[in-house]
Amino acid sequence: MRLPLDQQQVLERQQSELVWFTLWDDRDQDGDIVAVESDGFRQQVQIAHAPVRLAVPRPRGGTVVLRGVHDGGGGITVAVQSGGGQIGLPPLMVGQAVTIPVR
Repeated sequence: MRLPLDQQQVLERQQSELVWFTLWDDRDQDGDIVAVESDGFRQQVQIAHAPVRLAVPRPRGGTVVLRGVHDGGGGITVAVQSGGGQIGLPPLMVGQAVTIPVR
């Protein structure tokens, strides 16, 4: 996981169950950045055509937030895969957020 040290320590103390996501840029690889947020934890990821796998704490509310952080041009284009399969998303704007249900 690529979390700041303080967030890693909290997860270890809480013994949080993790959920896994795979993210990639499904259009132009142009430097788009997204943040994945769950129960107060946030990971920023620069997405590329090569998939990136990351873990976040299983959210108590049942959804993870995917938020646009940086647009390399033409909208933030991201595809997501989780245990439920691939999720197609429209291009995001900076600051725009979508929720992803987690089982």
